Amino acid sequence: SSSSVPSFSELWSVAYDEMSWVIELRRELHRLPELMYNESVTSDKIGRVLSSLGVEYTRGWSVNTKHAELAAKGFESGDGSTGIVAEIGTGRPPCVLLRADIDALPIMERSPLPFSSEYAGRMHACVLDGHAAMLVGAAAVLKKREAELNGTVRLIWQPAEEGGAVGK
Repeated sequence: SSSSVPSFSELWSVAYDEMSWVIELRRELHRLPELMYNESVTSDKIGRVLSSLGVEYTRGWSVNTKHAELAAKGFESGDGSTGIVAEIGTGRPPCVLLRADIDALPIMERSPLPFSSEYAGRMHACVLDGHAAMLVGAAAVLKKREAELNGTVRLIWQPAEEGGAVGK
């Protein structure tokens, strides 16, 4: 029935309760940008937070099949296996997918932010750190309301979306 659908203000309240730690997570991810298929610190951090929320997930997704091709072009890329797929809900249809990217770009950050990149020549220039953190925040909100879900929400943290890597 429509009376069981939460109002915007109810959802906003639940999301607002998560906001401060989501902002801190975004800033932590921003400080430690990782390039294509090398997002192990990012993946580890997201996994730890999901575990603390009681969200089931698997890791090891998105293996780099273009390592030799990228190397031939002078790019460095990792082996991959840093993608994460989580699932909240019944495990049955309907299924909705939410996705965020986790890689950074080989760009020098020139910013006065107190949480700017700690790695010269790498930064989250496209706010993918924010996307990744917001998806973890969405997982927290969804987990709290999991019993109300009529279906499944799959959450994916995708590595190497930018396709950029550091030239040698």
